[in-house]
Amino acid sequence: MRLKGLLEPLEESSEFKNLEDSIKGKKYPIGIYGISESGRGYIIDGIFENIDKSIVVITQNDIEAKNLYEDLILYTNEVYYFPAKEVVFYNIDAVSGDLRWARLKVINEILNNNKK
Repeated sequence: MRLKGLLEPLEESSEFKNLEDSIKGKKYPIGIYGISESGRGYIIDGIFENIDKSIVVITQNDIEAKNLYEDLILYTNEVYYFPAKEVVFYNIDAVSGDLRWARLKVINEILNNNKK
């Protein structure tokens, strides 16, 4: 973690300890509400640093996913962005292979159990 000192206040809070206990106790689903956009990355990184498992975060849309990815990069480089499929209505042959390769890279890392 790049900004280790920032996690100490979070890790000491009772709310975070309850969240961590719920995750370790496999009490799913877990919902967290009322967090600011920039605070999401902070919470996710705190969880990631305190449990020995990968985390999958699903967002409402691709823009939100990209913004969260960019926030998480500030805390750790162990982050992957899984882009949405391209939707091209006018010429299906014009779809770029770059997006396909980016998606395959993330899937490969997940299947190889790399903690990211």
